[in-house]
Amino acid sequence: MATAGEQPEPPVLERDGFRPGQDMRFTVNGIDRMGGQKMAELFHPENFRSRRDRERTMDEAYALFSKPWFSAQLTHYGIKFSAKAAKGRLWDMLEKSVDLGKCNSVPEPVLRMEQSMRRDYKIVLRKWEADVRAWDAAEKRREDEAFAECTTPGQKANCDMKRFLHHYFMTNGRPDPTRTPKPLVLHGFTKQSVLQVLVEQVPGLHTIEAGPQRTLCIGWDAPSLMSLAFQMDGHAVQAKNNPQDTTWEEAMESHRRYVSQQTKGTTKNGKPAKAARQPFDLERCQGSYVLKCKAVGDFDVDQNTLLTLDISTGKDGTLVAAHDFGFLEGTMILALAEEKLSFLDEIDGKQDSDEEEDTYDYGFNDCDSEDDRRKKGPSLAQVVAAEKRKAKSTNGSAPAKKKRLIPSFSRRVYYRMRGRETGEEGTCWDTAEAGHLDFLSDLGTEFVGLAYAFPYIGRNVEFRGYKIFDVPQKKPQRWSSLVD
Repeated sequence: MATAGEQPEPPVLERDGFRPGQDMRFTVNGIDRMGGQKMAELFHPENFRSRRDRERTMDEAYALFSKPWFSAQLTHYGIKFSAKAAKGRLWDMLEKSVDLGKCNSVPEPVLRMEQSMRRDYKIVLRKWEADVRAWDAAEKRREDEAFAECTTPGQKANCDMKRFLHHYFMTNGRPDPTRTPKPLVLHGFTKQSVLQVLVEQVPGLHTIEAGPQRTLCIGWDAPSLMSLAFQMDGHAVQAKNNPQDTTWEEAMESHRRYVSQQTKGTTKNGKPAKAARQPFDLERCQGSYVLKCKAVGDFDVDQNTLLTLDISTGKDGTLVAAHDFGFLEGTMILALAEEKLSFLDEIDGKQDSDEEEDTYDYGFNDCDSEDDRRKKGPSLAQVVAAEKRKAKSTNGSAPAKKKRLIPSFSRRVYYRMRGRETGEEGTCWDTAEAGHLDFLSDLGTEFVGLAYAFPYIGRNVEFRGYKIFDVPQKKPQRWSSLVD
């Protein structure tokens, strides 16, 4: 049975060299049966009166006469021969059989075998036709789902250019200027020349490239397209004079390219059919993000800094990230459940009350020696286990068994954050500030974050993140190092 990405192959039924096609015509080794009268003409072109006819027949015979062809015709008419026979021997056998009239009709045993094969082949052919119809329907569903997942015109064009044109510019297969009257900008689209060829086949539709990335614009009204191109080129010049805008625009272009790759049309490239909704996978969050935060921009005097968040694999069902908010950089620990992070709040509380040295750390580096691990303290799993043992010894009995966390179908990820000022003094903000990130899709390409409290700025600070790479570009600092 064919996989999701493969159309079922036509069935093959073969007996004694005979094979039926979908039109129920039989071949032997791919060679059709030729009638006895036609073969007689090929063997005896001298019977033609016209020189032109003789030459034409001789040319045709020259093209056909070969050992496989002689073997196939002998098989078609049920004439026995040795498989080791040379071409000349087979030629003589077939010519004599034609002259004796043995090829004027198909022998009864061959006809019975072909009739039996037709019955059997019709059964497997009907099943194959049903499989093809089912595959076509599933393929269309996959294409529809992949196209529906695309959120921008550029993504839709990358997914399926012909479908993109029908979606925005046609009604019932005919050009329709009223469907999308304003020009579209195809951010992240990379196959300009291919789409431009398709657009030339749609009367009245135009394209133009504009901006520093030569982004393709498409629309019905040529003057409107020209105006849009001038506007984009003007923004490019303005961005050139403003390095901050240029840096951010380059970062967003990287984000658009990344998203376009992730949501690229996939039914023809092998993407599996869309599955039922699954709990959000925390691993999807890993990668490198650029951040936009108005509150930080208003607070920080150096607004040319690109804010970033680089999320890496963590331990015990968490992730660890390196954050850079310009004036503050440090480490985040992220989890799908608030309970996973509560131990960090408890540790901070103990430090404030007992003024104990923070020996806790968020796990170990792979290259740490045993001495380094002893110095750095226990891992997250060891901390949690120690707290459980302490609770048991204090209460004199085992703590009540915790209910298992139900997987969340939302895309909210909770975090705790520590940081250090990026100035000369590098003062640490060692309180584990809390917040959450709401990812906007299962792909984890964009999120809206909310800091319940943000150092030096205030409460309920919103920021947004846009993924540009699957691989984090920075390593997080040790959690325990962010303490004065």
